[in-house]
Amino acid sequence: MPDNSYYYGEVKFGTDIPHGRGVHVYLSYENGPRIREAWHCEGKATGFGRAIWAWGDVYHGYFVNDVSHGWGQIVVANGEIIEGTFKNG
Repeated sequence: MPDNSYYYGEVKFGTDIPHGRGVHVYLSYENGPRIREAWHCEGKATGFGRAIWAWGDVYHGYFVNDVSHGWGQIVVANGEIIEGTFKNG
């Protein structure tokens, strides 16, 4: 992929655009590598999924257009839990 990432999962028929369930591995994300497992629509994470950052934080919740949006929970590497409604990331 052009952003130095890898995607494993369903794609839109006849293309390489993520569409359906899949795992997106970002190698050069601005805050370090991360893995995102979610439903994708036209290449954007949409619906319930999770993101895992290199330093150990994990987000479980909803995505809209590639950002956390709606109910979600972050389990911080130190064990702290942050839960609530996220808006546009």
